Amino acid sequence: MSAFDGMWSITIASPIGPQHGTVDVKQNGAALSGTATAMGSTVDIENGRLEGDRAQFTINMVRPMPMKMDFDLIIDGDALTGGTVAGNFGRMAVTGQRA
Repeated sequence: MSAFDGMWSITIASPIGPQHGTVDVKQNGAALSGTATAMGSTVDIENGRLEGDRAQFTINMVRPMPMKMDFDLIIDGDALTGGTVAGNFGRMAVTGQRA
């Protein structure tokens, strides 16, 4: 089990207020897979990779609007910090905790 395996509750600091969701992640070597859930929809994690304490992956949200989101996160025990670049909204801060 890697430092990132498992369920995480995340909060994205979006321009329309905090957005909450979960990511359920599994590591296989340097590759990450899993799902992200928010606003009643679940999508697959794509292009996931883990290097040390740094996780990067993409999701293609469908709600509240279709949007590609590229995540770059640092894991520190049971907490994570970092950001996501989300469509035309640009970079937004992300925080999270192991669920």
